[in-house]
Amino acid sequence: MKEIPSVSNPDELRRVYAERYGSDREEYQKDMLQYMEFELLNDEYEKQFGDCIGTMMVYVNDELNADIRECLRTNRPYDYNVPEGALF
Repeated sequence: MKEIPSVSNPDELRRVYAERYGSDREEYQKDMLQYMEFELLNDEYEKQFGDCIGTMMVYVNDELNADIRECLRTNRPYDYNVPEGALF
């Protein structure tokens, strides 16, 4: 897994985010660290699993970012906890 900085290292997170997406994006301008971390992790998730984590059903926070890190580390897709047979 490519090392993605976390909110606990804000300067590195901002640097990597600006390098990848530019410093003119709203998330960067508003210093939305959790979301910036999420975007970087989600890109790696998409490379590894060929899919991305949708944000319509989940709220971006430290727990979600930790879950995505664990998915990348263990090579297990994200579990949305959607009941079997539910329309998704």
